[in-house]
Amino acid sequence: AYQVAKAIADMHNFDKEGVASMAHTDITPSQFVNVDGIYKLNDFNRVRFIRWNKRTKEPCPFHVGNNPGNFRAPEEYEYQDESEKIDVYSMGNIFYTLVTQKWPFEALKESKAKRRVKRGERPVVEDKILSNNITETKVLLQAMNMCWTQDPKERATARQVENYLNEELEKLNIKEE
Repeated sequence: AYQVAKAIADMHNFDKEGVASMAHTDITPSQFVNVDGIYKLNDFNRVRFIRWNKRTKEPCPFHVGNNPGNFRAPEEYEYQDESEKIDVYSMGNIFYTLVTQKWPFEALKESKAKRRVKRGERPVVEDKILSNNITETKVLLQAMNMCWTQDPKERATARQVENYLNEELEKLNIKEE
């Protein structure tokens, strides 16, 4: 999970820390490859470079014309203005998969899953997972929820998620590359 968050955060902040320069727009587990024990972000065929409005000093939104699948953010399904935060939402779906060993909304047709995401619903995490006392599971659930905030302006950045995971790993005396 930490390596996923770090890869996305590093990509977003490629040009300058705190200023997103690109969005991958297709974050799923299959977009990561294991290179010598480290998961690296792969397949940049849908990347969008984020332009900045020099007058307002704000990023310009972008739009992707086709957003299939169950790993998308609400604003993607609504075809609203998009930002790098769509990658963060999708990262939450990866964390969901890690915690539950299931794909988001795997039992639903894509159209039903899209409607649920647009309404603010999220895939169900079973009570036995929610109620367990395993610290690592609780950390992943918190990171997942940081990613799944409906409003992209309120959603955590990839770097915030990475920093949270790193802090929790340090508390557990686990060193990540």
